[in-house]
Amino acid sequence: MISWTSEHFEDYTQYLDERPFANYALCYLKHHIYGCHQDANVLSTTSQFITKLAHNPAVYLLESWVSSHLNGTPLSGEQGRAAEAFRNKVLHAAVRGGCLTAAEVLLTVGADVNARDEEGRTPLSWAAAGGYEAAVKLLLARNDVEAESKGGYAGWTPLSRAAAGGYEAVVKLLLARNDVEADSKGYAGWTPLSRATAGGHEAVVKLLLARNDVEADSKNSSGGWTPLSHAAAGGHKAVVKLLLARNDAKADSKDHTEWTPLSRAAAGGREAVVKLLLARNDVKADSKDRIGWTPLSRAAAGGHGAVVKLLLARNDVEADSKDCYSGWTPLSHAAAGGHEAVVKLLLARNNVKADSKDRYAGWTPLSRAAAGGHEAVVKLLLARNDVEADSKDRTGGWTPLSHAAAGVVKLLLARNDVKADSKDRSGGTPLTWAAARGHEARVVKNKILLNKI
Repeated sequence: MISWTSEHFEDYTQYLDERPFANYALCYLKHHIYGCHQDANVLSTTSQFITKLAHNPAVYLLESWVSSHLNGTPLSGEQGRAAEAFRNKVLHAAVRGGCLTAAEVLLTVGADVNARDEEGRTPLSWAAAGGYEAAVKLLLARNDVEAESKGGYAGWTPLSRAAAGGYEAVVKLLLARNDVEADSKGYAGWTPLSRATAGGHEAVVKLLLARNDVEADSKNSSGGWTPLSHAAAGGHKAVVKLLLARNDAKADSKDHTEWTPLSRAAAGGREAVVKLLLARNDVKADSKDRIGWTPLSRAAAGGHGAVVKLLLARNDVEADSKDCYSGWTPLSHAAAGGHEAVVKLLLARNNVKADSKDRYAGWTPLSRAAAGGHEAVVKLLLARNDVEADSKDRTGGWTPLSHAAAGVVKLLLARNDVKADSKDRSGGTPLTWAAARGHEARVVKNKILLNKI
C-alpha cells in the first residue's frame, strides 16, 4: 500500500465513490450489531471480521474505525503510522477529484481533516481550489477543520484558491466563517481580491468588495500592483468598474516601476478599459513610467491602433514624447514593430517628427523599420519629404540600406538619394552586410555596378 502512486490513490477513491452505502454502513453498523447482541452468530461474525482484517490490505483503511467502534486492537508503531498516512492520502485524492462519497468515508474512518500533503496543503485547500462546493461544505462542517490554513509555495489560503478560480459558491461558504480572513496576504502580498481581479471573476470581486475588512487598493510586495492594475492588464472591464466605484481605489496608482493601470491597459490593447480610465479626472493620460514610457508608447509598441486613436484624441497626450533611457518616440516603437496602421496614425500628426533620431545609436524610425524588414512601413516613411532616406546612425555609420532586409532593399535602391556603396565606420558597405545576411546581395551589387558605368 505504501508504494502506491497517485494514480493508485485516484483509482481507489473512484472505487469508494461508487459505493454510496459504504458510509451508512460504517455509521450504523455498530448500532445494528448491538441490536443483535443476543445473536451468537452475529457476534461470531463480528469477531471473525476483526481477526481477518488484521491480515487484509483493508486494515489500512479501517483499523482506526474498527478499534474505536468494534473494540478491535489498533495497529501500533510503524504499521499504525503507515495506516494513518494511507487514509490521509486517500482523503486528499478524494477532495482533489471531487469524490464526495469517498471523502465522507475517509472522514468516518478517521482520516485527518487537516492532514497536509507533500505541498503542505490541506484537503480544504484542494476542495476550494477545485470549486467543489459539496466537499467544502463537508469539510467545513467539522469542528476541527482549519478554515484559514495556508499551504503550498505561495502560502495561499482556501479562500485565495477559490477566489483565483472564480468559485463564487465556495467563496460565499468561506466568507461566512468567523475564522476566515477575507483580506489575508499570501506570498508577495497577494490577497484573495488580487487573485479574483487578475482572473476577471466579477461575482467573486463583488462579494469581496462588499466587505468592510477588504482593502480595495492593497499593493503586492513583488511589483506594487493593485487589484485595479491586475484588472486593467487583463482587460476585465466589469471588474475595473467595480473597483473604480470604491472610494479607496486609486485610479492612477503607480507600481514599483511607475506603471499606472492605464499603462497596463494600453500595453495590452484593452480598449474598453482604456476608455473607462480616460473618462476619469484623476487619471493622467500621459504619465511616464520609470524609463519614460507613456501609455501611448506602450500602445504604439504593441500595435494597438484603437488605443492609439483614443490617446491621440487627447490634448494632454504628447504624440512625440521620447523616453528617458533610449530616446525612442511612439513612432520609433511602431516602426520597429512593423505596425503600419499605428504608423499612419502617428504620421498624420503635425507634431510628430517622422525622422527623429534616438539618443544613443541615432537610429531613425526608417532605420528601425528597414532593420525589421517591414516593407509597408518603409513605404510610408519614404513617401515623406521630411525623411532622410540615407541617414547614418551614430554608432557605426549605418544607413537604412545597411540595416535593410531583402524586400526593403529594393525600395531603398529605387531612391536617387540613397548611396548603394556608402561605407560605415568599419569600412563595410550595404553589399557587405547584405551578403553576410543573405539579403539579395546581387540586387545591391548590380546597383553599384550601374552607378559606376
